Amino acid sequence: MLGEEERADTPDATRFLDDPRSTHFWTPAHGLADALAPLAGLPDGERAWDTFLLFAPGQSWGDEPPEPVLVHHVGKSLPDEQRLHGPTLRQEIQAMLAANGPGG
Repeated sequence: MLGEEERADTPDATRFLDDPRSTHFWTPAHGLADALAPLAGLPDGERAWDTFLLFAPGQSWGDEPPEPVLVHHVGKSLPDEQRLHGPTLRQEIQAMLAANGPGG
């Protein structure tokens, strides 16, 4: 998002969340960040980068992404209680996975 990232940077950027049930996206443009912004509750013109959206297990993506069950952010126009806090995000993910049993 700062103009210096390249596709080759993605392994380092995603290594902390390497669960096979997670999906990471990298695009050279802002299309995905723009498309996810309304789902995250961001105002018009604000992109969903440095924004973490969690979707319920088993949800399918069609022409439009499903509604996220959780949104965390870094420095966005969203409530402070949604501000990224790693331990809290980890607890929420673990609780979601545990509720859905093995294999998520």
